[in-house]
Amino acid sequence: MRARLAVGAVVVAALAGGYAVADAADVVPGILTSQPLTSEPAPFRTALPVSAASASPVPVTAVGTEAPLPDASAVQEPREGREGRRPHR
Repeated sequence: MRARLAVGAVVVAALAGGYAVADAADVVPGILTSQPLTSEPAPFRTALPVSAASASPVPVTAVGTEAPLPDASAVQEPREGREGRRPHR
């Protein structure tokens, strides 16, 4: 039993070592490398400047009191087909 465990450990170590060597040679993907960078990485993009919004030419005011309001009973009654659902929160 110990021999099988030892052989398994040696195989795993050999595979890991082989992958590390292949990674350093840039044959397989990974973080190790033995070659210098061939080009400089692209710089981070910066945001373009944003201009401030211009003021509205017409003053913005509250809605006038003459605006129509819905009937209170129409607002209170549930919409058709939604009687069994919980209200949104």
